[in-house]
Amino acid sequence: MSTLVRNIGLRMGSGIAGIAGLLLLLFTACSKDDASSPIRSIQAIPAMDTLRGFIGENTLLTNSRTWYIDGWVYIANEAVLSIEPGTVLKVLKNDQKNIDGGLIITRGAKIIAPGTQYAPIIMTCNDTVITYHAVKMAIVLLGKSPVKAPLSVITGFGGLNGSLAYGGQLPDDSSGLLQHVKIIYPYILHKQIARQDSLRAGVFPMGTGSKTIIKNITLRQVTPDIQIKLR
Repeated sequence: MSTLVRNIGLRMGSGIAGIAGLLLLLFTACSKDDASSPIRSIQAIPAMDTLRGFIGENTLLTNSRTWYIDGWVYIANEAVLSIEPGTVLKVLKNDQKNIDGGLIITRGAKIIAPGTQYAPIIMTCNDTVITYHAVKMAIVLLGKSPVKAPLSVITGFGGLNGSLAYGGQLPDDSSGLLQHVKIIYPYILHKQIARQDSLRAGVFPMGTGSKTIIKNITLRQVTPDIQIKLR
């Protein structure tokens, strides 16, 4: 398996290593001649195209392939998830009639998703043709900015035992950048919508600070007679 890591503005694919697990090894580089040189930020590119569980290292999703999200993927340990413009993310259905998955950026972690007008970042599901009973497909940002309660929690996400906290005492906290992101979600039976809780499809900032940038977010529901095929 080829080890592939990315420096700031630099992709390297020369190393060969047998590495198991979701993420390739993360390396840091600094100058041997000058100990005071800043450590360069190195990002790991996942070896497999399906993301699941927790990501605790700086990670890059390239636009050279389609990435699949299996359930809720938690960006933790103050890691940064970077997504290249033009990248397509597809949330896998957990059974034949439900979708329950997406990205959760926990407190201290960040997402950097700088899509552009002509190369937006797209989140959709792997099958937009069928009609679903319930859809939870989102990017959730949990920040450290003050909220009504000193520290609030959210629950009900798959793969998590317990709750996730958000809020704090940092009004200028940053959970990252979301720009030109399109979320295309499938059709839901009308009789099922009233039974579903408030979290459906979209971007949900909770306790995010003033330095978080969210702009040009588009939500679109696919109707039963329209099929969208992405790569």
